[in-house]
Amino acid sequence: MYLVYNFFFKLIFAFAKVLSPFFEKLRINLEIRKEQPDFSKINHDNRTYWFHAASVGEYAQVRAVAEVLKKKQQNINIVFSVFSNSAYTQCKEDEIYDLLFALPFDFKSRMRRLVRSVQPEIIFYARYDVWPNLASIANKSGVRQYLVSASLPSTSMRNRGLLLTLNKKVFKNIDFVFAIDEENKRRLEVFGAPIIAIGDTRYDAIESRIKHDKNKEIDQLRKALPQNKNIVIGSSYAESEELWLKLFEQLDGYNLIMVPHHVDISNIDRLKSLCSQIKVRYTLFSDWLENRNTINGILIVDKTGYLARLYSLGSIAYVGGGFQRGIHSVIEPAFFGLPIITGPKIENSQEALDLAGSHLLWRLSDLSETQLKTILNQIRDNISIRKQIVNYFETRLGASERIVDFILQKIRST
Repeated sequence: MYLVYNFFFKLIFAFAKVLSPFFEKLRINLEIRKEQPDFSKINHDNRTYWFHAASVGEYAQVRAVAEVLKKKQQNINIVFSVFSNSAYTQCKEDEIYDLLFALPFDFKSRMRRLVRSVQPEIIFYARYDVWPNLASIANKSGVRQYLVSASLPSTSMRNRGLLLTLNKKVFKNIDFVFAIDEENKRRLEVFGAPIIAIGDTRYDAIESRIKHDKNKEIDQLRKALPQNKNIVIGSSYAESEELWLKLFEQLDGYNLIMVPHHVDISNIDRLKSLCSQIKVRYTLFSDWLENRNTINGILIVDKTGYLARLYSLGSIAYVGGGFQRGIHSVIEPAFFGLPIITGPKIENSQEALDLAGSHLLWRLSDLSETQLKTILNQIRDNISIRKQIVNYFETRLGASERIVDFILQKIRST
């Protein structure tokens, strides 16, 4: 099976190189792997823990484990590798690691050199991004390997046909799998690795990130907005934005904080034009940053990186994606205890399914003003709902610590 994988991998890589001049993201993905990691930053007199993640979200999941390890052990090396362009760019300023690099493509020779250079005691993978040759070579080198926050959606193709055969081979190299819940544990058991349902480290990651994000701008914005009268429209798309703007005058004094999923000039101009057509007042976030005036009406957020903290200003959240391919993250608004409204497509998010099952998330079946007003009447000023959502979040904390304690106990017993 590895022969088949390596043949097709080389073929795909060759196509990628040919196509890269025509696709910017692909070209950048190839270029970032030309940067050579500075392995001199690793002190080989200390234990080295290597964390790998596909993208920004998975980076946060393994970072939560790294954070606990640093608290429990001294004189260790923390090494991170990522696959996506965005993770490599956005995580460069993080202070938790000794070394960050873009993972080379999964060729045997490259992975052998990499494992020899890093000399990890343990490799942690996030969610599912385990590369076959890396896992095999690390196992032969005596490196322990763990998969954290592991999940396998019911619609996944990874447990079918040839992919199932390949994954069974790959998971033979994994010492232990930490699944996010019992349902995913049952689906992942087909791969044959030892497994336990222990929770999702994303909750720990988000709590840590928000608590340590001392954003003075958001604290000042809090003073410019009426308390408990803000609806945060997060990761939104045009159709749902139009619905909320049409309903704005009927919201009994609530402000809208609109954070589009795509923050670019054309999209922001479209929103401004829509506000003008409907004749509602709006303020651009970038303008507010310059003059710090009081805001009444609609705040259009035309800068990235603020959404998680902006939920702290809200009393209700609308999370976009539910009328597109699937809902965006609901964990951040849940952290602040916000009742969440979205569209019908939530199957891509286990958290959204959990919240909906507990009657703490409300789905619009269509873009209906009548339906939206009915939901708003049910949830506005409902303190009990907010307490239940906060409890939902708090009961899911601690997975990172449980994983680290489990692993350290295994290490001490061998």
